[in-house]
Amino acid sequence: MIDGIIFGFVDNAVLIAGAVTGYEIERFLPRRLQVGVGAIAGAGVGNTISDALGAVLDPALIAMTGGIVLGCLIPLVAVPLIAVRNSRRA
Repeated sequence: MIDGIIFGFVDNAVLIAGAVTGYEIERFLPRRLQVGVGAIAGAGVGNTISDALGAVLDPALIAMTGGIVLGCLIPLVAVPLIAVRNSRRA
């Protein structure tokens, strides 16, 4: 139980910062792309960074850092597809 506390703390702290940053960046996108994609991308990138930091700082997970980062990046490929779909609906 104690092994995951470092990971959990770092993971959520950086994820929240990433989501807020993405939401703020979205204001600078063209109006047709202001459909929540900034928050989605910010949360995805923030999650990737937070998972990597959490894994590196947690001795129980350090060996899995590469796989964790790759697993976080794969779904980010869908973010542009979501943006295009949502912009066509608006």
